[in-house]
Amino acid sequence: MGVVLDIRHLRKTDLPAYGQLMQYAFNGSNNLRDRYVDFVGHFLASTFGVFEGKRLMAGMWYYPFDMRVGADVLPMGGVAAVATWPDARNAGLVARLMKAAHDQMRKEGRALGALMPFRNSFYGRMGYADVFYHNEWNFAPEDLVRPARHTARARMVDGHRVREQIEAVHQSAGGNRFGTVRRDKVLWTARLLPDDDQMRKTFLIERGRDLVGFVVARHAVDPGSQKRDLFVEQAVWCDPDALRAILELIWVHRDHLRKVKWYLPTDVDLFPFFKDAITPDVRLKHKMMFKLVDLKGAIEQRIYPDDLDGEVTLNVEGDATGVWNTGYWRITFGGGSARVQKLRQRPRGRIPSCDIQTLSILYSGYRSATELAALGSVSFPANERALLERAFQRGVPYMQEWF
Repeated sequence: MGVVLDIRHLRKTDLPAYGQLMQYAFNGSNNLRDRYVDFVGHFLASTFGVFEGKRLMAGMWYYPFDMRVGADVLPMGGVAAVATWPDARNAGLVARLMKAAHDQMRKEGRALGALMPFRNSFYGRMGYADVFYHNEWNFAPEDLVRPARHTARARMVDGHRVREQIEAVHQSAGGNRFGTVRRDKVLWTARLLPDDDQMRKTFLIERGRDLVGFVVARHAVDPGSQKRDLFVEQAVWCDPDALRAILELIWVHRDHLRKVKWYLPTDVDLFPFFKDAITPDVRLKHKMMFKLVDLKGAIEQRIYPDDLDGEVTLNVEGDATGVWNTGYWRITFGGGSARVQKLRQRPRGRIPSCDIQTLSILYSGYRSATELAALGSVSFPANERALLERAFQRGVPYMQEWF
């Protein structure tokens, strides 16, 4: 007789066991474990665990985000803390959890998913695609040229008191970028403004009475040096003048900071702000993977140009953790919206085929239909390719979150 496994939502009484599992899998401190468990406790309805009897064998959850997609903000699930005990690995438990989570997300109308992979190929098999990258900038503040005259100024504040104000700037400055997430109080507190972190500081960037940016940065003390390292958790600016104010804020720390680490979108160029002959250490790094959990919902939820009119037919090949995505589809654009219909049988003629990863890349704007054809991923007829390039406009997706 085989082992009976039960997949269900975690209960409050399961959280200590989940915390121990996460701490083992991700090598976290006791403080981080306890803080994270408290955070997850707000979202038990989006947690999942595999149990053998009373023992938790594997667990995961997703954060119910709302994320910028084109001209709108759509529901998204941020998959996090997927962990399995060593003696339960290589038994397909994570795939079962992901199927359960994707099914629930689809039923909630949460048609998009994102996650931070421990290994890209592992989640690639579950339909996730590489679309979110960032550049890691490492430099000494003294290597910056003092920024040119600017009208904005930095002011240190209590981040909790201005949370709603900086969230508004976060949305207005990054709102046009695919991947910008709306943050509520719980997420801000857990992610960027934890109560117990005295080394994390918040600065407003103001021009007169207008808030034009902000910085959240964390100091790390080197016991062997009087200088500190600075990790810019997030910096947002509404215009070049505000960016110069942020750079000056970093520059004035040149006698106190050894180095700065700052993650930025791949289309942000700071090179003009460095002294001659100084080349900062800039490394392209993968950040997040993305998936159309429910392709029908994802495409129909978006807003499109009013004059976009036409039809695309395609075949989406096997999706292991979203079987509802597999099959022949007809997408009809018109009047600023799209209608997606699953076909009961194969249409006549040549039908472009792709996997759900390729469609996710196209949807995000990371690659255009023309670029995907050049890479050999999918090739649409010329009229359909032009239609898709207008529907899913090319851009630089960027997700600031860590989960």
